[in-house]
Amino acid sequence: MAGIIGLITMSKVVANVVKNAVLDIFSSKTVDVNLLRTQRDVPTSWIGAGILLCTVLFAAYFHFMYAESFGQTIVAFLIVLIMSFLLSVVGISSIAYTGTEPVSGMTIFMIIISAVCLTAAGMTGKVGMIAVLMMASFIGTTIGMAGNFMSELKVAHMTGCYT
Repeated sequence: MAGIIGLITMSKVVANVVKNAVLDIFSSKTVDVNLLRTQRDVPTSWIGAGILLCTVLFAAYFHFMYAESFGQTIVAFLIVLIMSFLLSVVGISSIAYTGTEPVSGMTIFMIIISAVCLTAAGMTGKVGMIAVLMMASFIGTTIGMAGNFMSELKVAHMTGCYT
């Protein structure tokens, strides 16, 4: 419940970030600045392509190893894409404010949601359990990486190592 409240609280920030990311992906403006390689940002379009590629690879693996129909693959794809985005935002804000990473709680939340959705899509038994756990490991890794990145930014800010 706290994650949902946190997501609702952060919805304005999330909307602003998504808007800026979409504008950055589709803009053709370039800035010619002489920066060190380590000072340059990775283009947002590369990050978006990487996210989409990882999720598509997950969906392909899920489809060939676990799914009995294409509908189950679509359900799993959408759950992983939406949950990884939303739960990463909640995890990052939790790290920023409290210093604790709520990976376990959010992974359990995702297990419940995915189990209900995949059962409704017709995936049951051992294959369904393994599929839900695989999805949970994907989400847990995503949340953990997002929290780790936020921790690094927080420590850099606190020690004055930012530009």
